[in-house]
Amino acid sequence: MSVDDMSPYDVTDEHAAIVDANLDLLARFMEVVVSNPSMTDQIPTGTTIIIVPEDDPERAMANLAIADAASRAGRKVQIWSPTGQLIPHRAISFEHLTSD
Repeated sequence: MSVDDMSPYDVTDEHAAIVDANLDLLARFMEVVVSNPSMTDQIPTGTTIIIVPEDDPERAMANLAIADAASRAGRKVQIWSPTGQLIPHRAISFEHLTSD
């Protein structure tokens, strides 16, 4: 079944795993923000934060595709990695994220 054929209520095991992985990344991001609230000073109002794992190149590329789509739609986008660094979307290098 393609994504286009799915209803909003159809969830495959693969999609559930992706959601779980991204929720884990979100929890890590929130832990950093709670322990370092001044970090939010680096995030302009209305910015979309895309969290990119460093240990999962496939998930990183998928999340960066989401960042690209949001940017093309006119949204302000910043990339966050679990190292704690916020990167403006257009400044990120993709070479280290490609899988062999």
